[in-house]
Amino acid sequence: MKRVLINANFEKPKALEVLKRFERWALKNSVLIYSFDNSKNYSKAIKSLKRIPSAEQMNKIRREFFAVSFGGDGTMLSTARKVSEIDIPLLGINLGSLGFLSTVREDLMEERLDMVIKNRFKTESCDLLSAERKTKKIMAFNDIIMISKESQRLLKIKIDVDGKNISDMSADGVIIATPKGSTAYSMAAGGPIVFSNVGCFIITPICPHLLVQRAIVIKNSSKIELTPISSDALISGDSQSRVEIKRNEKVIVRKHKNNVRLIKFD
Repeated sequence: MKRVLINANFEKPKALEVLKRFERWALKNSVLIYSFDNSKNYSKAIKSLKRIPSAEQMNKIRREFFAVSFGGDGTMLSTARKVSEIDIPLLGINLGSLGFLSTVREDLMEERLDMVIKNRFKTESCDLLSAERKTKKIMAFNDIIMISKESQRLLKIKIDVDGKNISDMSADGVIIATPKGSTAYSMAAGGPIVFSNVGCFIITPICPHLLVQRAIVIKNSSKIELTPISSDALISGDSQSRVEIKRNEKVIVRKHKNNVRLIKFD
């Protein structure tokens, strides 16, 4: 038996229609559907929706599960962070205009889902980032970003890697990106594009004051310490969660203990 855990962006115009198609496919193939929450949107779209199993139950039936994200890359990012905690493979159905991560077009949905339940797919293991501040932790699939709390102000940031100072830069901010995130904000800020199977992270300054301050690539086992030394700052994960950081307060960024397995096809 196969079971699928779904996450959807109901602000997409096609979401309701595509989810109803998805339910018809699931019923035809005896696939049970679960969601991360039981909001009215899900129950309206899918009549056969099941309640998500407890952690104990999930451990027993984990091998029967895969996850599907319905939306754009933003939905895929939030879904990736959720599924990393339960270690099941993830497929992205693209309902948006961009599809760097959500690579399956909705018109090919049934074809690709058929391949998944027949185990005709591969998985790509992707690193996650974690940013720790005292008892608060942020997880990110693409990038961790530090900027000034006050808009349109330079932020002086002390950056240490594995206990060694590599820069005290003045910039609009700094991006710590995974290889997958190297094609996102980091690339727009002038960072390099890195193959997704390379074990590294990228440190990219955002509009640095000095032209000599460029992006650097470090090993993914590195411990990165970011300290705002000119003013208070904000730190975010995938631009979807944000935490305030006080001046001279240290944030530790490193590889998260979990990863995400993306479903790929030949």
